[in-house]
Amino acid sequence: MPPAPVHRPLRPSWGYAAAVDGKREHLWIGILAAGAALAAFLLLLRDNQRDAEVRIAFEQAALERVHEVAAAQQAFHQKHGRYGWPEDLRRAGVLADGLLDEDGSLVSPRYRIDILLPYGLSPREFVQMAPHRAAKTNPRLEQRHFAVVARPWGAERTGHRAYYLDETGQVYISEGVSYLDGGLEPPLPELHLSQSGLQELGSRRWWPVEEAGKR
Repeated sequence: MPPAPVHRPLRPSWGYAAAVDGKREHLWIGILAAGAALAAFLLLLRDNQRDAEVRIAFEQAALERVHEVAAAQQAFHQKHGRYGWPEDLRRAGVLADGLLDEDGSLVSPRYRIDILLPYGLSPREFVQMAPHRAAKTNPRLEQRHFAVVARPWGAERTGHRAYYLDETGQVYISEGVSYLDGGLEPPLPELHLSQSGLQELGSRRWWPVEEAGKR
């Protein structure tokens, strides 16, 4: 009888082994790249969340300051029958400590706060408003109207909202604002928002808080 055939295991050729090793190498490279991308995404997500938390804290602090200034205006009005500028409120002792900077301006972290008082009426009988030293106030109108506006200020992390509050107690917000090239956005409203009933002034829209929450 002829001898039984000997079955020897097939050995992969060198080229085949190299191809397998190459595929494994590419697989590990892909896994490492995916892991690095995921880590970078998680870090970005964490930073964005942290930035959002800081921004919201600045916005909330600014809105609280606006309410504090409005309360000081009402207290001043009860004593003097009119609304006043920051130094008027300070002299009357109705403005809380820490709200005025050394130069007499109202401050809040990363925000600039302005008081607006009326100086006249537009041709459509809308009350015209201006910040301190921008125009001479109208004695009759300043007995009835004022507004407080807070806008983002600072080249680093700031808020994305500006706030407006007047003697009616109505709060308006303007969203998507920022500090750009050393200037403030949005511009100060030139008309009394509640009295005029206008919400779009120039390129900026001011939303009553109730409506802003519904969008």
